[in-house]
Amino acid sequence: MLVCPENIELDRYRKLAAVCLHPVSGRVVLDLAKAISGDGITTPNGDHYHALLQQLGYGFPILSLAGSADLQCPPEAAARFGTEHRIFGRAYGEQVDYGHDDLVLGKFAPDETWPVILEWLDR
Repeated sequence: MLVCPENIELDRYRKLAAVCLHPVSGRVVLDLAKAISGDGITTPNGDHYHALLQQLGYGFPILSLAGSADLQCPPEAAARFGTEHRIFGRAYGEQVDYGHDDLVLGKFAPDETWPVILEWLDR
Protein backbone atom coordinates (compact mmCIF):
# COMPACT_ATOMS: atom_id res chain seq x y z
CA MET A 1 0.00 0.00 0.00
CA LEU A 2 1.13 3.53 -0.65
CA VAL A 3 0.00 4.72 2.76
CA CYS A 4 -1.36 3.14 5.90
CA PRO A 5 -4.77 4.84 6.31
CA GLU A 6 -4.39 5.24 10.08
CA ASN A 7 -1.06 7.04 9.58
CA ILE A 8 -2.14 9.70 7.10
CA GLU A 9 -4.61 12.55 6.98
CA LEU A 10 -6.52 11.40 3.90
CA ASP A 11 -7.74 14.86 2.83
CA ARG A 12 -4.20 16.20 2.90
CA TYR A 13 -2.90 13.13 1.05
CA ARG A 14 -5.57 13.49 -1.66
CA LYS A 15 -4.54 17.11 -2.22
CA LEU A 16 -0.89 16.14 -2.36
CA ALA A 17 -1.60 13.36 -4.85
CA ALA A 18 -3.65 15.72 -7.03
CA VAL A 19 -0.86 18.31 -7.14
CA CYS A 20 2.31 16.22 -7.05
CA LEU A 21 1.60 13.11 -9.08
CA HIS A 22 2.22 13.33 -12.80
CA PRO A 23 2.31 11.04 -15.84
CA VAL A 24 5.15 8.52 -15.84
CA SER A 25 6.93 7.14 -18.91
CA GLY A 26 6.41 3.55 -19.98
CA ARG A 27 10.06 2.75 -19.20
CA VAL A 28 9.67 3.94 -15.60
CA VAL A 29 6.47 1.91 -15.20
CA LEU A 30 8.29 -1.19 -16.48
CA ASP A 31 11.20 -0.56 -14.09
CA LEU A 32 8.82 -0.19 -11.17
CA ALA A 33 6.97 -3.35 -12.19
CA LYS A 34 10.28 -5.25 -12.19
CA ALA A 35 11.15 -3.86 -8.78
CA ILE A 36 7.78 -4.84 -7.34
CA SER A 37 7.86 -8.32 -8.90
CA GLY A 38 11.25 -8.97 -7.36
CA ASP A 39 13.25 -8.92 -10.62
CA GLY A 40 14.85 -5.59 -9.71
CA ILE A 41 15.46 -2.39 -11.65
CA THR A 42 17.90 -2.66 -14.54
CA THR A 43 20.13 -0.34 -16.54
CA PRO A 44 19.37 0.18 -20.24
CA ASN A 45 21.89 -2.65 -20.88
CA GLY A 46 19.88 -5.02 -18.71
CA ASP A 47 22.28 -5.07 -15.74
CA HIS A 48 20.63 -5.10 -12.32
CA TYR A 49 21.44 -1.97 -10.31
CA HIS A 50 21.61 -3.81 -6.99
CA ALA A 51 24.05 -6.36 -8.45
CA LEU A 52 26.24 -3.58 -9.87
CA LEU A 53 26.30 -1.81 -6.52
CA GLN A 54 27.25 -5.03 -4.74
CA GLN A 55 29.86 -5.91 -7.37
CA LEU A 56 31.48 -2.48 -7.36
CA GLY A 57 31.12 -2.05 -3.64
CA TYR A 58 29.33 0.73 -1.92
CA GLY A 59 31.63 3.73 -1.93
CA PHE A 60 29.11 5.58 0.20
CA PRO A 61 26.55 4.68 2.84
CA ILE A 62 22.92 4.12 1.85
CA LEU A 63 20.09 4.03 4.37
CA SER A 64 17.24 1.97 3.01
CA LEU A 65 13.86 2.52 4.68
CA ALA A 66 10.80 0.33 4.32
CA GLY A 67 7.32 0.27 5.73
CA SER A 68 6.13 -3.08 7.04
CA ALA A 69 2.97 -2.70 4.91
CA ASP A 70 4.71 -1.21 1.84
CA LEU A 71 3.55 -3.00 -1.29
CA GLN A 72 5.31 -0.60 -3.68
CA CYS A 73 8.78 -1.42 -2.37
CA PRO A 74 8.48 -4.20 0.22
CA PRO A 75 11.09 -4.47 2.98
CA GLU A 76 12.90 -7.38 1.31
CA ALA A 77 13.26 -5.37 -1.92
CA ALA A 78 14.39 -2.21 -0.12
CA ALA A 79 17.02 -4.16 1.83
CA ARG A 80 18.89 -4.97 -1.41
CA PHE A 81 19.79 -1.32 -1.90
CA GLY A 82 21.22 -0.24 1.42
CA THR A 83 24.34 -0.55 3.45
CA GLU A 84 21.98 -0.16 6.41
CA HIS A 85 18.31 -1.13 6.44
CA ARG A 86 15.42 -0.15 8.72
CA ILE A 87 11.81 -1.37 8.67
CA PHE A 88 9.05 0.68 10.31
CA GLY A 89 5.82 -0.81 11.66
CA ARG A 90 4.07 -2.17 14.72
CA ALA A 91 6.25 -5.29 14.82
CA TYR A 92 9.30 -3.00 15.02
CA GLY A 93 8.06 -0.79 17.86
CA GLU A 94 6.18 1.96 16.02
CA GLN A 95 2.57 3.00 16.74
CA VAL A 96 1.27 1.92 13.31
CA ASP A 97 2.33 -0.01 10.24
CA TYR A 98 3.83 2.09 7.47
CA GLY A 99 3.14 2.02 3.74
CA HIS A 100 5.38 3.72 1.17
CA ASP A 101 4.61 7.43 1.24
CA ASP A 102 3.78 7.72 4.93
CA LEU A 103 7.40 6.94 5.85
CA VAL A 104 7.89 10.66 5.19
CA LEU A 105 4.34 12.08 5.11
CA GLY A 106 2.64 10.08 7.85
CA LYS A 107 1.13 11.56 11.01
CA PHE A 108 3.69 9.69 13.11
CA ALA A 109 6.68 10.18 10.77
CA PRO A 110 8.02 13.30 12.55
CA ASP A 111 8.32 11.29 15.77
CA GLU A 112 9.18 7.84 14.40
CA THR A 113 10.94 7.92 11.02
CA TRP A 114 12.44 11.41 10.79
CA PRO A 115 14.60 11.01 13.93
CA VAL A 116 16.07 7.78 12.54
CA ILE A 117 16.95 9.56 9.29
CA LEU A 118 18.44 12.56 11.11
CA GLU A 119 20.49 10.35 13.42
CA TRP A 120 21.81 8.41 10.43
CA LEU A 121 22.72 11.62 8.59
CA ASP A 122 24.55 12.93 11.65
CA ARG A 123 26.86 9.89 11.70
